[in-house]
Amino acid sequence: SLDGYQSGNPQRAFMLAAAIYSAIAGLSLHYAEPPASFESRGQKIRRPSIITAEKLATCLDTSLLFASALEATGLHPVVLMFQGHAAVGVWMTQRTLANAIEPDAMEVRKALASRELIVFETTGVTHRPAMTLEAAQHAIEQRLDETQVATFVAAIDIRRSRSGGITPLASHEPTRRSVDAEAATEIALPLPAAPAVVALPVEIVEVKPTTAAGRIDRWQKKLLDLTLRNRLLNFPDSKKTIPFLCTDVGYLEDRLMAGASIRLISLPEQNPLGERDAVLYREVHGRDLQRGFAAEALLRDELPSTLDGRQLESRLIDLYRQVRNDFAEGGANTLFLAVGFLRWKKKAEDERSYRAPLLLVPVKIERRSATSHFTLRFHEDEPRFNATLLQFLERDFELKLPQFSGELPEDESGVDVPRLLGLMRQAVRDVPGMEVVDETALSTFSFAKFLMWKDLVERTDALRENRVVRHLIDTPEIAFEGNGASFRDERELDRHYAPSDMVLLLPADSSQTAASLAAAEGRDFVIIGPPGTGKSQTIANMIANCLSVGKTVLFVAEKTAALDVVYRRLREHGLGAHCLELHSSKADRRNFLTQLRISWESGVRVDAAEWIAINERLRVRRDELNAYVEALHRHHVNGLTPYLALGIALKNKRQHAPRLSWPSRDSHDEANRLALEHIAAETGLAFQSVEMRSVLRLIDVTEWTSGWQDNLLEGAKTLKNASEVLATALDAFLVSIGLRAKGDASKAELEALRKLAAALQDSAGYDVSIVFDRDFAQLRGALATLNEAIGDYRKSRKDLSARYDEAAVARIRVEDIEQQWQQAASAFWPNSQLGKRKVQKLLQGYVTEGVADPQHDLLLLRLMQDRRATVEANILSGKPIGFAALDTDTHRIDQILSMAERLRQTLRLPGLGTEDFKALLQATAPSLRSGAADSTMRYGAARFLAASAAFEAAKTQFAIPAGKTPSWAEHDNPLTELTTAMGDLLDARHLLRDWTSWCGIRRRAVSHNLGALVDDIEAGLVRPAEAQSAFRLAYVRWWLPATLDADPVLRNFRRFQHEHAIEDFREIDDLVRAQASLRVISAIAHGLPAVQGVPRNSELGLLRHQMELQRPSRSIREMIGAMPTSFAKLAPCML
Repeated sequence: SLDGYQSGNPQRAFMLAAAIYSAIAGLSLHYAEPPASFESRGQKIRRPSIITAEKLATCLDTSLLFASALEATGLHPVVLMFQGHAAVGVWMTQRTLANAIEPDAMEVRKALASRELIVFETTGVTHRPAMTLEAAQHAIEQRLDETQVATFVAAIDIRRSRSGGITPLASHEPTRRSVDAEAATEIALPLPAAPAVVALPVEIVEVKPTTAAGRIDRWQKKLLDLTLRNRLLNFPDSKKTIPFLCTDVGYLEDRLMAGASIRLISLPEQNPLGERDAVLYREVHGRDLQRGFAAEALLRDELPSTLDGRQLESRLIDLYRQVRNDFAEGGANTLFLAVGFLRWKKKAEDERSYRAPLLLVPVKIERRSATSHFTLRFHEDEPRFNATLLQFLERDFELKLPQFSGELPEDESGVDVPRLLGLMRQAVRDVPGMEVVDETALSTFSFAKFLMWKDLVERTDALRENRVVRHLIDTPEIAFEGNGASFRDERELDRHYAPSDMVLLLPADSSQTAASLAAAEGRDFVIIGPPGTGKSQTIANMIANCLSVGKTVLFVAEKTAALDVVYRRLREHGLGAHCLELHSSKADRRNFLTQLRISWESGVRVDAAEWIAINERLRVRRDELNAYVEALHRHHVNGLTPYLALGIALKNKRQHAPRLSWPSRDSHDEANRLALEHIAAETGLAFQSVEMRSVLRLIDVTEWTSGWQDNLLEGAKTLKNASEVLATALDAFLVSIGLRAKGDASKAELEALRKLAAALQDSAGYDVSIVFDRDFAQLRGALATLNEAIGDYRKSRKDLSARYDEAAVARIRVEDIEQQWQQAASAFWPNSQLGKRKVQKLLQGYVTEGVADPQHDLLLLRLMQDRRATVEANILSGKPIGFAALDTDTHRIDQILSMAERLRQTLRLPGLGTEDFKALLQATAPSLRSGAADSTMRYGAARFLAASAAFEAAKTQFAIPAGKTPSWAEHDNPLTELTTAMGDLLDARHLLRDWTSWCGIRRRAVSHNLGALVDDIEAGLVRPAEAQSAFRLAYVRWWLPATLDADPVLRNFRRFQHEHAIEDFREIDDLVRAQASLRVISAIAHGLPAVQGVPRNSELGLLRHQMELQRPSRSIREMIGAMPTSFAKLAPCML
């Protein structure tokens, strides 16, 4: 079966590929020449049906045919493109290339070496006889060799392309259901033997060590590459290496150490053999033709290469560019001249041997212009022995060579190369398969990992003193605790640090400042930032701040560019003399010593008084500005800040929001405010789910039951009927009082009509025509006067000593009798007695019962006559109100007047015009005059009052299940509206359940003082989806003014004052940063004695001695190690 990778066995995948190869080989195809440059321009390809029919195919046709067949079986094919050629490959395991189009042949070679991929020549099936699969594999593997890799264009991984969305083209051809006779007779190739399972690659899963020793050993193995991929152990002849023919390697090393410039030339170009026979020349002259020329060239400071001129030029340019790029990225020279090689074999009987360089001399290649020759010069660094080789020989061959791990043998010019190579020859003399050859080559090598490996091996205990390294070694599986100090909150820096504690050369934000302060305090942290976020600026500030507190700084970076940027910033601010460059072109002995001399001569302290003064000014302004910022961003009890509230209010200044209010701006904590916001959002969402009808607003019930709904609908029916009956009774009553019927009236009109009807009903049986009297306004006062006069008359009559005839009282001449009585009283006895008796007899004539007493009765009679006159003169005497002089029933008159007053008030119906009012008076006058209870008007009034009472009862009956009384005061036609509403409610019975749910949410919102928001939502002023944002806006509009008023900083804020404070702060901050470098210089002043004042045998004396030498004799590492106490003072910052 064509099962692809399902078996998981690479042998199965190989056999599937071999079967496909055999089958296609059996098609007896013929080769067709492809068009030129098809790999870049493209070409038409033949489909499988055309290939099998025409028996013709180009290399691209066969490659795509194989790829299609391999993919159809579930395998992952790879199409290989060369200049003018194509081939195919297939993965033995379920893998792909890293890229869909891979231009690097090395990736293909690595897959071949690990036996994960096989490649083969597809045109081999067109040969006669067809090429075997093994031969086809060998043919393409040769094309991928390093020597022919220039013809390689790219490898296209089909599976990776499919993952990227590239799909096959449709064939639009019918499926073949039978095999033709010719195809049936074709004979396929026999299948090859499957490769051995043991030879197939197995992915090894690395097990992480769990002990400190295991972790150190793992690091050492990763740092020290002891495989054949390492050029220090297996030096191949490739484009990255340049071989030379050097007849005297010792002389070459001496010339380089002496500073000579060695010109690099091509031996075939400078000394072409032409038709000369080198063997015959050796036999005749006794010396080698090429070696003789090379020896003479070396004396002329020329080093010949065995490469031709074009190859040499190309490789030198590649090396030149690579070395320059390596230096730009890593800050270290990687170009070395390999002097002497150890040729070795894995086993003595092996045919293949390998070469490992012995002495590596640091060099640099230069040329004056693009057309000039390259020259080779010594680089200011130490020649070194291949320490990697020593570790390899010790591990794999148990050959220890300690004599090469220390000081190398030297002569007057430097390393004694002949002696060094002689010692190596002696060391391997008895080791089979090893020999030392005097060969020379130029290439690039990197020793950074080796130096780390060496430190890890030799200085493990010293490295453990660092807490980060100690954590990585001993406890990497747990979180790193560092020095136990947490990183300072960047928002709290100004609370904990004075400006003088922040020594910053460059502008920095709060996060960068926090990093600088944390570094100065010795905290452990990691800064992560994308490009352009100010990392180099922050590092420069960190270095300055650390130096200002007496710390020393080592700045290490993977890229030289990062070091250059930071150093440039430090140099621009006057700290360049105190920063030691060990990463640039100055990282040689001479420049190293020059930098130390400059630092030595620059250790002068600076007065710090000005620094303190300007920092105090900065502190004052900073605290002033911070007070405003703190007030603006202070979190209040409700979780809001004035800044946030202002932002919300200003952003939505044109948006509508309900007016909300609470007793105090501190009425809510943050949880309560968020709960209110959540309620507002829920209210909006709930309202969205309700089908809104205005009639539903008549209901305010939170729980639905079927019984409740029945009661509500019954009440709605009753109220609807009552409204209709009331409208009919209203019209009848209006007609009875002379007005036009209109079927409805406003609430005020209904109330006025109800009062008029009640007044008419109450006036039945009375003549209240007095209501139309023009003097009606005076009648109430006249009644009071009448009532008082009658009362006085009756009281005087009661107080008389005898009962007088009522009719005679009016005729008594009281004044004459009083005069006679006074005359008698003033006369002498017996005249006085006789006169009084006469008067008494006169009054006695008016008495009907009892004895008259003139002295007592005359005054009362006068008062009675006066009150009678008052009664008879009262204006009520001529009115149709039941006036009967002294016998008038004032209580009845009072009742009539009260009825009249009530009627006069109720007859003034609202909105009644002049003509209508006249009609009203004319219609009501007869009934008011007659007082007939069965009049049409009073019948209509009674019917209207009964309908109105039934209507009110129906409203009450409806309000009980509805939860609220229907509100209809705002309507001009409430009866019509209410009748319609009740009808609509009966039609909306299916919405009642959802509405009661909304009422529950609404009531909850109202209970939390969000009634205004609910009203706006129901009125359509706030969209339900925006309820939350509307609440937020309404809340800040309520909360913000009170909050601003309560804070004096915000209340007294003035823009011009604030802007002036900011401008002043910036100016002072610029002054502080300008003084920061002087503050750092003062802090790192070393206080060392002058250059000429140190003893020769001291640390500084050794340094001065090396400075005085024309060519320093000690390496940089040696010099640093020889000054354990002074070096940190001279170089407080190393890059």
